[in-house]
Amino acid sequence: SLCKAIGIRLLGGVADADGIMLAGAVASTVSKIWIEEGELNDAGRYAVNIGAYSSVVWVAQNDMQAAGTTEIYASGVGQADLKLFGNRIHNTAAAGRGIDLVGTAANPILRPQVAYNTLRGIMRMGGLERYMIVRNTAWTDVATVTDPILSLPGYQRQGQVQENVLARQTGAGNGYVFTMLDDGTNLASEIQVQGNKFIQQLTGQPVTYTRSASFLQWQNNEDGVTDAGSSTIVAHKFEALIADSVDLQVTTNHVTTIAGTWLYAFQFLANANDFDVLQVNTNMVEGAATAVRFETAAGGLFINELMLSGNNLNASTTAWSSNATLAVRTGANAGVVGVNMWEGVGSPVGVVAARAGSIYQNISGGANASFWYKESGTSSADWIAMGGSPIVFGANNADTVTAARYMAPGYI
Repeated sequence: SLCKAIGIRLLGGVADADGIMLAGAVASTVSKIWIEEGELNDAGRYAVNIGAYSSVVWVAQNDMQAAGTTEIYASGVGQADLKLFGNRIHNTAAAGRGIDLVGTAANPILRPQVAYNTLRGIMRMGGLERYMIVRNTAWTDVATVTDPILSLPGYQRQGQVQENVLARQTGAGNGYVFTMLDDGTNLASEIQVQGNKFIQQLTGQPVTYTRSASFLQWQNNEDGVTDAGSSTIVAHKFEALIADSVDLQVTTNHVTTIAGTWLYAFQFLANANDFDVLQVNTNMVEGAATAVRFETAAGGLFINELMLSGNNLNASTTAWSSNATLAVRTGANAGVVGVNMWEGVGSPVGVVAARAGSIYQNISGGANASFWYKESGTSSADWIAMGGSPIVFGANNADTVTAARYMAPGYI
């Protein structure tokens, strides 16, 4: 029931062949397989091909340097407990992948762990469930490579993408550093993207793109961007396209660039579907014209709680903008007690439901229309605008105050 392959050397190889292939009846009857400390310099299709019905496979501390299509490939049919640890992968193919995991919603790869690998090559991991992608270092400097350094396409469930260093280096083709995109039918849910370093060395190229994901925690990530370009590029794009994006937390990230200016640090595009509960809090943004953009298209909306608070911006950065009429919660709590602070465009009357004592600021400004407080109730009514003409106490001095109301001394 056990099979160990330790210290294997595979040199050369032939086109359209595999270095090590685990599949069929043999793989289905072996419960644990180790491939460790090998030198797999295969020139064929895959250095390691983990096919259907393999279970509990360790591929650890191998040195892979080849011109194959992919160094480590795994399909999803019956695949569980795949562990890829500490491998050195140096793919010299023009568009080769370092790691390619191909599961589906119907046949996901269960409980894979991909950790501590070093890759010159890209990683594509689709159809994963209950997974960890942790502390890998991956990069490309190959001009023909336009795929993301790490892409998570299609079905994804209950995963962690943490503390990886992902770099699109000078010389690589244009493209993203990281993407997590639906495939038109399946999407990501319950994913943590935390503590990663996204390095983009190409001028005027975006960093990440996430589409149709729900229950997403995007936290403590940091950019390393050489040149954002000329204020036309979005650093991090989130889109609700094939389904609502529900419960997104985008917090404590650092968006920056050495040169150039981002158009938006974060863009949230409700495109035919909605963002339902979105928090963008305590991020640090440098080098962006606008920190956060809320945008709607094709009937998409921002519904329920929309909160933007505690973000640290440099002096030249606009906090947020939108092409739609929105009210954004900018402070205090969103619970059933306490008051809130809001920002929006225009009057809150009939638009913003809040508790008594809440404050609303109209970023469009205007006399008697810039500052409002909630006098009573919890509905969108009972907002009172504050403002008016000045009242001057003392002698009438028309030389310094025009069109004012005056009261004699002693009156109040």
